[in-house]
Amino acid sequence: MLSREDNALVTRVGPETPLGRLMRRYWLPALLAREIAEPDGPPGALPAAPAGGGRGRPRGPPRRSASGCWASP
Repeated sequence: MLSREDNALVTRVGPETPLGRLMRRYWLPALLAREIAEPDGPPGALPAAPAGGGRGRPRGPPRRSASGCWASP
């Protein structure tokens, strides 16, 4: 169980908190601004899987290509 201090550290996401700074640094937007109907409107729908089916995780160990670069099978 987390202490009160540790719980606050990992749950607070304000602009001046450690986790808030981390989230703002690595944030990946899900929708473009033009795809949002109106401010504070209903949530947008997102596909559950990437378009085209997505390959998922490659199988097998990585191998070197002819050029010497590492590549997945």
